[in-house]
Amino acid sequence: PYIDLIRQESEYNYSANIQFDIENDHKLARFIPNETTVDLLREYFVDISRTKPAHHARILYGSYGTGKSHFLTVLSLLLSKTFTNGVAYRTFSDRVRSYDPRLAADIDTFVADGKSKPFLVVPIVFDFEDFDRCIYFSLKKKLEQIGKKVSFKTFYDQALALIEQWKGSPESKE
Repeated sequence: PYIDLIRQESEYNYSANIQFDIENDHKLARFIPNETTVDLLREYFVDISRTKPAHHARILYGSYGTGKSHFLTVLSLLLSKTFTNGVAYRTFSDRVRSYDPRLAADIDTFVADGKSKPFLVVPIVFDFEDFDRCIYFSLKKKLEQIGKKVSFKTFYDQALALIEQWKGSPESKE
């Protein structure tokens, strides 16, 4: 029977989670180039990695299960120069090179260039109703992951500063 001939790779799930997927190199190693994925990668990677990109925002849309999250995970790994010195990256690069040698060379050049700094990729966590809080929490979490302690000024901090300012004014002492 066919069930004996076909097996599903354990890392192919019914859904993807970019936040967790960028923590390992499996998505990079499992990238399957085809005409569509290579065209998208060329369009997104080349434009984003330019000093002056032609586009500052993009929308990626498609049906459920078409590989949008996998694509964005791979793009994130490349732009952040994460896991670009191992077997997974070499596998990825060889596969892309078989489809588009110039794109593979552009990616290899970007990854190897010490002058081009890696991008800070911040997956947005949607645990809050307010989008500003989502951005704040996600950025703070990512910076802490890479060892950067930050303290953003929140509305609470601004209110405390205003109260301290009022306490110090002569009018508040009357």
